[in-house]
Parts: sequence; C-alpha cells; structure tokens
Amino acid sequence: MQVYLVGGAVRDALLGLDNQDQDYVLVGANVQQMLDLGYLPVGADFPVFLHPQSKAEFALARTERKQGMGYLGFEVDSRPSVTLAEDLLRRDLTINAMAIQLHGLDDLTPIDGTIIDPYGGKQDLQARRLKHVSDAFAEDPLRVLRVARFYGRYKGMGFDVDDSTLMLICTMVASGELNSLTRERVWQETSRAMMQDYPHAYWQLLQHTNAMQVIFSGTFPTLVDLSDDGLLAVALRLCADRCLNLSQRWAVFTAMMAKSHDEKTHDKTYDNSRLNTQQNQSFNHNTDVDAWQMMIQKLDKSITIPKKISKFAQLTAKNALMMDKLLMHTLQSVAMTDSSNVNTNAKLSNQAQIMTEFINTTKANKDAKTWQQIYDVLALMKQAQMMVQMQHAINAFCAVGMNDIEPNLSGQAIGKALNEKRQQRIRQTLS
Repeated sequence: MQVYLVGGAVRDALLGLDNQDQDYVLVGANVQQMLDLGYLPVGADFPVFLHPQSKAEFALARTERKQGMGYLGFEVDSRPSVTLAEDLLRRDLTINAMAIQLHGLDDLTPIDGTIIDPYGGKQDLQARRLKHVSDAFAEDPLRVLRVARFYGRYKGMGFDVDDSTLMLICTMVASGELNSLTRERVWQETSRAMMQDYPHAYWQLLQHTNAMQVIFSGTFPTLVDLSDDGLLAVALRLCADRCLNLSQRWAVFTAMMAKSHDEKTHDKTYDNSRLNTQQNQSFNHNTDVDAWQMMIQKLDKSITIPKKISKFAQLTAKNALMMDKLLMHTLQSVAMTDSSNVNTNAKLSNQAQIMTEFINTTKANKDAKTWQQIYDVLALMKQAQMMVQMQHAINAFCAVGMNDIEPNLSGQAIGKALNEKRQQRIRQTLS
C-alpha cells in the first residue's frame, strides 16, 4: 500500500498558502483491508474512509466512468490495481492533480518531498493558469462551478482560466449538462465562492460562459456589468476586505443585481454604462427596494438558499430607506444651528419616530448585532458607489488634454479652459 497527499494541500504548499484540508489517496489497498484496520467508511458510493481517531480522510485510488447525465452518473472502479496516475487523471484541474508520497498510514510525513505531477500542474501554477486535466472534465457539471470558485480564490494572484477550458465549459453549457445540477449543490458552491477574496470572479466566469443564465433559470440580467472596476465587483471586493459574513455579502450581491435587473426591465434603451451613474446606483426610492426584495425572492426559487441568509437580505432591503433617513437626521442633529425650538423639536420627534420603527423592525433592543450588520452593508454599498463614481470622474478628468481646448489660448486661460472641459466631461459621466 502506498499513501499519497494529493490535491489542494499540494497546490497551496507550492503557492506558499495555508491549507488545512488534507486529502490522502491509497494505492494498492482495498475496502476490506481498511475495515480490518478500523477505518470508518464514509458512504456506499465512494471508497472513502475516516481514521478512527483523527478523522482524517483517506480514499482508495479510483477511476470513474460516465454512465448517465449529471454529477451522480458514474461507475467507480477502486480495485488495488488502479494507479496514482489514473486517479489523478479524473480530477478537475491540473493544479489539483499533483501528489506527494508519504511514509505510510502511521507516518504521514513525506518520503522525500518529490512532487508527482503527471499532467503539468506545476507548469500551470507558474503560468497562473486554471486548466482542466482531460476531456473527462465535461462529465461532471459541478466542475464548472468549482472552476469559477477557484477563479474567485486565485484571481488576486494573477490566475486566469485557460482558453481550452473556457471552450469546454461553453460546450457543456450548450449541451444541457448543467441542467442536472441540484439547487442544493449550486448554493453549496455559490456560498463558498462568495467567501473568496474576489467573489465577483465567480460570476464573471458564469456570465462569460452563459452558465449563469442556465443555472439560475434566467433570474439575472444578461447585461449586468461584471467588469473588475464595475459597481458589483467593487462592492464584493469591499465585502472581502471588511471580512463581512456570508449573509451580508449575499445582501450586497442581491442589491446590486436587483438594480441591474430593474434598469434592464424598464428601460428599452438600457446601457451598461448607466449602471455607474449616481441616479442608477442609489437605493433611494421604494421602487428600488421593491426590486431588491423581488430579486431575493426570485433567487430563493432558483436555488436553495438557507432561510437565515435570505431573511437577513430581506431585512436589510426593508430597512434601507429607513436607515438612510436615520443617518440623515443624525447628521442634521449634529450640525444643527437652527435656534428655533419649534423646528428643533419637530426634527427630534421625527428622528425618534424613525428610531422607534427601526428598533421594532430589527429587534435592536434584543440584539444589537443585527442592526449593526445591516448598517455595515448599506454603508459599504454607498462607499462602493462613491469609489466607482470617483474613478469614472478621474478617468474623465485625465482624458481631457490640450487637444480638447482652443489652440490659441495662453497663460491662465489654458488652465481655466482645461478645468471647464474637465467639469463638462465629469458631468457627462454623472448624467
């Protein structure tokens, strides 16, 4: 029996990253042998066992042959004759198809640290490339979501998806293979992707390959801006930077997608660039909140989202306008210079009314954490909006040069003309 450390632990070690998930493959072992050693079988479908004390997971080397549609239609062969290379061949990406031989079951340390790499995983790591191991990738539709999730995890390190893998995913989408994915598995991968450093990259890949429309039953707008400098990407990156939890990130995501969907639905002259204007990014009206709540409901029907996650998104949407009013009144009270007691009392009464309603809605009197998390979400959305607008203003500012003003100007007139032209360009980006 040979014991190997495989998959993500090897990959992340080469990248200099921590990885607590240790996956082991056994070559030359059989089921009865593992049972005799006291290992606990995980299930009947795959030959996977848990160590009786440490609960570390050990899998017999196996091959898989496609027998039907979906990710469950496989015939598994885990005989002792299956080689390590055959086992690694069934894996999704080359960077996940590397192994290190260990001393044995009782000593899980490397024999010499040599990387066993039959499919070029090290080369693809160096090239920052996510590439499928073989055409067998197309047999498991869940791998489309896994690749998108890995893209979100490693995008910040310069990784991209190989063109051949993109083409294969597009072929899988067109074949209808992704229709077999269950709602539960879609959410499982989506929720993990949302907790990566670059969550928007997950959606970028699904949109680029048209998988998003298939998996989510047309819930999302086809023209939503998922570019790296777009509002959705900036907002989700802020979520990662601020270490927001999954409920908060999902609330932000649904809000951004709802706004895109609302614009596409109600405006026949819909233009992606309009997503970056102040008017179309703010949630300042009841119609915006209605669209947000409707998007949450649509997603609940599209995939199986835990009630806790969906409930928080609904609560955040419901309180968005109230929080805006509350912040406005708070700022006004801090900067209040009105000497009229009548006006002051009226404003304070209005503020007290809003606070009372907000406390009743969020149950802030019982748990302050919820309303604070709602505030963090709404404040983050406003900051993301400001960051995108400012970047567009900077781009417009920098795009104006001497060729954009009258050539016969001189002295201070040049600076004045440049500023006027820059203001004009910035106004255009905000209109």
